[in-house]
Amino acid sequence: MIIEILYPGFILYGDRGNVEYLEKTFPDAEFAYTEITEVPRLAREKVDLVYMGPMTEANLAAVTRHLTPYRDRLQELIEGGTFFLIVNSALEIFGKSIELPDGSKLPTLELLPFTTRRNMKDRHDSTVLGRFLGQPIMGYDARFTEQYGNDRMPFLVVERGHGFNRKSKLEGIHYKNFIGTNLMGPILVMNPPLIKYIKRELTGTEDIPYEVYMKAGYETRLEKFLQSREILNQHK
Repeated sequence: MIIEILYPGFILYGDRGNVEYLEKTFPDAEFAYTEITEVPRLAREKVDLVYMGPMTEANLAAVTRHLTPYRDRLQELIEGGTFFLIVNSALEIFGKSIELPDGSKLPTLELLPFTTRRNMKDRHDSTVLGRFLGQPIMGYDARFTEQYGNDRMPFLVVERGHGFNRKSKLEGIHYKNFIGTNLMGPILVMNPPLIKYIKRELTGTEDIPYEVYMKAGYETRLEKFLQSREILNQHK
């Protein structure tokens, strides 16, 4: 099994934790760490999972230029069922365009049917609880963007917080084995059901490292989410 981590040097926040947990979850896998100066492993051979995490707007533009020659290959992999986990700002470049307040548009890979609107004067933060295949998923959404056009292939149906945009209760993309989400956390560490799902689909097993501790932390966070939602409902 080959797992490719795209642009590990660009990953922001604590989402490097996703990479570290993947390393522990798949100890027998070969990990390829591809930087901006290198040809992606996926361009020349089969990979099983591709991960890309949040990064600055400047680095995201550089990544778009770097990946554009491999657009058709990326589309082939997505349609062929390769697993992708694309987190937070990295998701933006997979849509149709990134629109700025002055009406201009930034180039993207144009692989998925949504549009991103970016306004660097309008940062919004949300704590999100949603469901993926019936399982609660939690995370933090902090960004300068809203996204539109994804109502056919959401990753989550949101129960608390907002989704692609402030009026949406649908969050992220789940198309075949492509999972794209705005949620940070890191999302794999916070959500055992998600990493168990990915491991089960890739290997047929769903044992994960530190499962007892992961489950305990997950259940505690979920209980707090549900309690706070009940308190909010009581004050409406």
